[in-house]
Order: sequence, then C-alpha cells, then structure tokens
Amino acid sequence: MESPVKTPNISGILHRFARSCKLRSIEFLAELNDFPEGYPDPHLLEQVDGAEPNEKPQQPPSQSHQSSFTKVHSVDDSPPSPAQDCSTNPSSNKGRSPPVFPGNPNEYASKKVAQPTSAGYFQGPNSNSEAMEAIVSNLFSNISAFKAAYVQLQTAHTPLDVNNIQAADRAVIAQLQKLSELKRCYKNGCKEAPPDTHLQAQVHERQCMLRTYEMMLNRLESEIEMKDTEVDMIREQIKKTNETNARLEKKLQQPETVLSTQLFVKSVQEASKEVHGFAKILFNQMKSAEWDLDSAANSIHPDIRYAKRTHKKFAFESYVCTGMFGGFENEDFYINGGLSSIIDPEKHRLECFTEYQDLKSQNPFEFLASAPPDCLFGQFCHKKYLQVVHPKMEESFFGNLDQREHVVNGMHPKTAFYEAFLKLAKAIWLVHRLAFSFDPVVSIFQVRRGTDFSVVYMESVVHGVFSGDDALDGRPKVGFTVMPGFRVSKAVIQCQVYLTGMKGRD
Repeated sequence: MESPVKTPNISGILHRFARSCKLRSIEFLAELNDFPEGYPDPHLLEQVDGAEPNEKPQQPPSQSHQSSFTKVHSVDDSPPSPAQDCSTNPSSNKGRSPPVFPGNPNEYASKKVAQPTSAGYFQGPNSNSEAMEAIVSNLFSNISAFKAAYVQLQTAHTPLDVNNIQAADRAVIAQLQKLSELKRCYKNGCKEAPPDTHLQAQVHERQCMLRTYEMMLNRLESEIEMKDTEVDMIREQIKKTNETNARLEKKLQQPETVLSTQLFVKSVQEASKEVHGFAKILFNQMKSAEWDLDSAANSIHPDIRYAKRTHKKFAFESYVCTGMFGGFENEDFYINGGLSSIIDPEKHRLECFTEYQDLKSQNPFEFLASAPPDCLFGQFCHKKYLQVVHPKMEESFFGNLDQREHVVNGMHPKTAFYEAFLKLAKAIWLVHRLAFSFDPVVSIFQVRRGTDFSVVYMESVVHGVFSGDDALDGRPKVGFTVMPGFRVSKAVIQCQVYLTGMKGRD
C-alpha cells in the first residue's frame, strides 16, 4: 500500500517568509540604534526563530514575553485563522487542527491585518522599508538644501548684501524645521508620511546640489575677475618697473652716471658750444635788424683793440656768458633771494646729481611742459631770459614783446628763438647742478681786464696771433673774459679770454 503524498505546509512557508522579512528590517534599524514604536526586541526574535507556527517557545512565557511575542505577530503576516483558511481553501484544512497562538488570540486577531496610514503606508515590513527609504531620501534632500542655504549665506557676506543675507537666513531656518519634522516622523515609527516621496526627495536633492554648485561657480567667477584685475595691475606695475629699469640701464651705460672731473669738463665744453650758438643767433638778428655791430660790441667792452673785425663776435659771447653765469656761486642763482635752504649738505649733493641725470637726456621744452609751475629750472629760464634778452633787443628782432609777456606771466613760448635759449639755459643749468654735486662745491672765476696772460688759468679764444708793439715786455694782456673758468678740487679748468694788443698772422 502506497503511502499518501504529503501536502506542503503553506502556512508554515508564509510564516517563515514573514519572519525573514521582519529580521531584515530589524537588522537595518539595529544599525541606526533606534527602533520605532511597534518593533520588538531582536533578541526575543532570536529565541523564537525556527519555531513552527503551531509550536510554543521552549522558554516559559512570561507576561513580558507574551506581550512582545504578540507584538511580533501583530505586525507579521502570520498564519491565517481557521475561518479565513477554510474560506480560501476548504480542502486544504481537512484533518488539520487549528494553530495555537501565544498570548491573547483576540488581541492577535485584532492586530493581524495592518491598516493603512493617512499617507498610504502600511505598518508591515515591506511598507515600513519603503517609508524608511522615503525618510532617508528626505533627509539627504534636506541636507543638500541646508548646504545650499548655508552657501548662499556665506556668499551674501562678500560683498555685503543685507536682503540676500535675510533670505538665506530664512532658508536655513526652514530647512532646520523640515529636519525637525523628519525626526518626529521617524520617532513616531513612520506612522506619518514624510513631506516628499522617495523620487520627489531625490529630485529636490539634485536641484539643491545644482543650486549649490551654481552659487559656488558664481563665487569662483567673481574671484577670478578680482584676480584678473590684480593681474592687470601687477602687469602694469611690471611694465613701469621694466621701463624704469631700462632707463636706469641706459644711464649706467653712459659715462654721466659717475660723478667725476672729466664729466664736469665735458659739461663745460657743451655749455661753451651752446653759448657760441646762441651768441651767433643774436649776432645774426642784429645784422638783420641793421644794428651798428661796432657800437654794440664797444658798449659791451669799450676800447678793445680787436686783431680782426670778426673778433667782435667774442664780445657778444662774453655778454651771453656774463648774463647766464651770473649768480653761479649760489645754490639757486639767487632766485629765492640768496637765502640758503641747505639743511643736509650730503642730501643736497645727491639731489643735484639726480636733477642732472633727469634733465640730461630730455628735451628742455618737454621737460618744462611736464614739470610743476614752481620748478626751479623753469624759474631759472624765466630770470635769465629777462636778463640776457633786453626789451629793445626783442622788439627790434620781432617787432613786438609777445615772447617777453609770456615769460613774465610764467609761460614758455614755443618759438624757435626761445627754444634756442632753452638749450643754452639747459647747458648752463647742468653745469651748475654738477658743480653743487661735488664736495667741496666747484668754484667759478674770471680774469679782470689788463691781467697778464697765464697758461695755467687762461686759454685764448683766438689762435695764430702774436703780441703787438703796445704789449709791455712782450707779454699779452687780457682784454675781457669770454667763458669763465672753474676749480674742481685741485684741478683747474681754464677760462677763455680775448687778449688785447695782438696782431693776426697773414
């Protein structure tokens, strides 16, 4: 006789599957160290694990165990009641005794089927898992929104924006309130629906992250603009520094960078050339104005016997030098009344040499155009022009006194005649600046009329002449000084003189 086929225990399989799902939920909550209301102790489940639905735990059930075990079955999909089992499958319940329920069967029956909450979540294991996923998603979304609000609050401080700060502050408070609501929802065992569903929370989280990145990007772009501005300023400073270095390098390559006697001698020679050039301009202007050159020369140095008629030009050169070098021994040509303002002699020497270097390579007219009105060199030019160029002389040359009026008013007329004068004034001023750069200061001298000629201190402006019959003892005499001489420490730069009583060689 064949043994009957054993019918599978469907109720036991369902019961084990429900217990397995519940244990997975307990493990997830155990990691969080917090159990919502309605969840049993995981240790108690370990004690009843492996028991059949119709078996009782081997441990004598106490009142606390019974209530806990009842709570487990109240939220599980436990084996159906006999009435439900019969209604669904009557043939499967033949010859089977009804299952034994621990605790109060009425209480179990009342809690057997989970009721839906207001949010549509069930208090079963799968439904609670979905609720927990929604809460976690809302939590991440809330953190991202809080981060975005905090970044907005930081950004509003630089630059300061009061309205933006208030808006960011309200956003931070709002996110803290949402976080409090999520905490309350979790503490209530997920009985209340989270603010957003799982997908809505994920979308909101991405939106907050994008907003955070956008604000950070705007902040970085602002910082880049500031850095670009700083870079432009630094480049401009580097450009100016390179230009200054180029000028200094150019000066270092020139011999004028070192103060020496040779440098002073060279400056005196250049000044002598400019004196000769400007005197020639005056001489030609007088000829054009039909002046009596003999009378003009005699008014400058009377009763001088010239070896040649053309030598009278040296009288005009002497006239220019006398006017331009007058007051040379003073620190400012007596422009400020002759009162000394030197407090630190060493500093004053350095300033004089610096002024020499600055003016040496520049056009005098351009230099005065960019210089302040109280520039000492500009005042020197005004004073010497009024001394050297007489009003009658200027009026006979140009028919008016327009240039003189400009000079009196503190301006520098842009005419060919005045520009030629500025070149002369620049050469004299450079000699003066160099003279006061030495320690001791270079001294100037000239020779009186009738003084015996000395090759040590004098140089004749005329070569190829010999003593006339009126020269006493055959020694030539000084008629007048054309260009003054200088003493540089122990060295002597000869003055240029015109000798009287000389005869030219044929």
